[in-house]
Amino acid sequence: MLYKLTISPYSSFSYPIQSDTLFGAFCWSYKYLYGTEKLEEFLEICITQKPPIIFSNMFFQNMLPIPLYALNKIKNNDYGKDLEKYKKIKKINKNSVLPKQIFLQVLENNYENIVDNIKLPKLYIQIETHNMVSRDTNIVDNIDGSGSLYSIDTYYSKVNFDIYILCEDEIMKYMPVLEIMFELGIGGKKSTGKGGFKIIKKPAIEQELIKNFENANGFVSISNFIPDKIDPTNGYYSIISKFPKLDREFANSETPFKKPLAMIEAGSCFYYSLKRDYCGVCLDNISSLYKKIMINGCGIAIPMCLDEDNN
Repeated sequence: MLYKLTISPYSSFSYPIQSDTLFGAFCWSYKYLYGTEKLEEFLEICITQKPPIIFSNMFFQNMLPIPLYALNKIKNNDYGKDLEKYKKIKKINKNSVLPKQIFLQVLENNYENIVDNIKLPKLYIQIETHNMVSRDTNIVDNIDGSGSLYSIDTYYSKVNFDIYILCEDEIMKYMPVLEIMFELGIGGKKSTGKGGFKIIKKPAIEQELIKNFENANGFVSISNFIPDKIDPTNGYYSIISKFPKLDREFANSETPFKKPLAMIEAGSCFYYSLKRDYCGVCLDNISSLYKKIMINGCGIAIPMCLDEDNN
């Protein structure tokens, strides 16, 4: 079953917050509530079967990513004679989104007025300067004469965010985990109070996004995902390289980084004749120090109608 919940930030946060980050935070909260043994049982199910829970990326409320198939269609149309539409297309980037109602229209292979409805929601950015702490001495060092200051961008938002959850069980079973997960923080710099969210709308069944399931000949992912060997390759997609880091008590270990990953980005579209509500695969053994750590590389697949002549 597909659900949607809405969250509101009460602190600054790292951006973007993506599906694998949300799943990692979920697992830490699951461990705090039920213990390491129960978490390992849960992760074993994820590796050997369909994961019990799969997250989308985090989106501005009532917004969803532009399907790359739609982006390809509007860029290939003759907008050369329409200067204003050409200017709008030139401004489209990976953070651009569509209102949900326009996204639903695109799922049915209808691209009317799509250019006029593309949005680039505003985030407020603040640059913070920090001291660089040595891993060896745990204090601010300047032994080699280099600078000991560095800057990071922190983000603020006046609007809320939606997250979609594909869940095999009744979602309320996981509500205690979800509540702790958002309270503890999502993304980087949680130890300094960042990434705090509160749930303002509990998960509700999402019907609109899956109403075309029977008529679809493809799908669009609303999560980043790692392709499985059975996943399709014919489509429109973009790839992101990620260098994920271990979290919580593992963050200060000798080797705090997971193995580099290549993921298909949310908004990617594929032709697919079979009916499947998710794509991708979970991977374990992604840390050289901790063999049981895994990443959920599965994504939520939303059914979509694509032009047959491009298949």
